[in-house]
Amino acid sequence: MLLKRKKERRHSPNPGWLKWIVIGFVAYAAYLHFTGEGDKRLVIPRANEVATGTPGASQEADLSIGTTDKRVSLGGDIKGNGPAVWCGQEAVLRVSGTYGEGRVLEDTSAPSDPVTIRVGMPQEAYPWAIGVPGMSEGGVREIIVAAAAAMDKETLEKMNLPANAALHYKVTLGEVRPQLPRDSIAFRAVDIIPGGKNLVYCGDAVRLHLELWGMDGQRFYDSREQNAEGLQLRVGDSALFYGLDRGLIGMRDRGTRTLLIPPAFLASLTEKPGEKLAAIRALLPEGQVVIADITLLEVIRGY
Repeated sequence: MLLKRKKERRHSPNPGWLKWIVIGFVAYAAYLHFTGEGDKRLVIPRANEVATGTPGASQEADLSIGTTDKRVSLGGDIKGNGPAVWCGQEAVLRVSGTYGEGRVLEDTSAPSDPVTIRVGMPQEAYPWAIGVPGMSEGGVREIIVAAAAAMDKETLEKMNLPANAALHYKVTLGEVRPQLPRDSIAFRAVDIIPGGKNLVYCGDAVRLHLELWGMDGQRFYDSREQNAEGLQLRVGDSALFYGLDRGLIGMRDRGTRTLLIPPAFLASLTEKPGEKLAAIRALLPEGQVVIADITLLEVIRGY
């Protein structure tokens, strides 16, 4: 009888030590949740994966998607030898444009008569502007754009153009400013969740949630703690910091993306970003790499 009892005790399906393991696991999980240590253990490996380009099940983001607006076609593209111009930067260009059988739309092709634009800002007077992102300094691009896609009704009437007019422009990029300093750490972007159908182009307004982390796993900003509706930004203003606008290009609504942002990409290209964004900027560590987790809630509007 004694041996039988020992055998039953040895094969008990719920031994006492198992209960204490479960209690210990729950206590440790609570510790990670309330101290933030769990977030650190998640963000540091993810940051290392993004930095080394080995993001496991995630996918390196294609930053060329969304660079050239879908309303534009390129008749030719000669690359220059200088730096590329991206959303939010200023471009100094020489432009000549024609419509139909040689009707001149615009001509600033003389070296003494360039035009300067902020890439991504609304440019009703310059319909070719939506084809500029991705050009390199010294490069020449032939941009073809449908008039109705880039101009409002008032501008079409002012220029006496039919809505279906195909406008041809030859654009030469003379200068990009400000020049972004080269950094020993590459800017990287990894898509965690690809998202829906609506693609972000330069100049679109977006609503998003943003988390900012240091490489040590310390989270110093979370938009969810400030506003459940998220932040609203125009891609191209570069009001918060340039790297955020660069990383938003090509994202899709309801998608999530992680950015590895070197110090050179943490500059704001807007002189007066506004009180709310200035407060976020004040939290950015100087001279350090920042990890940004973006959840894109909505693409609101374009040009």
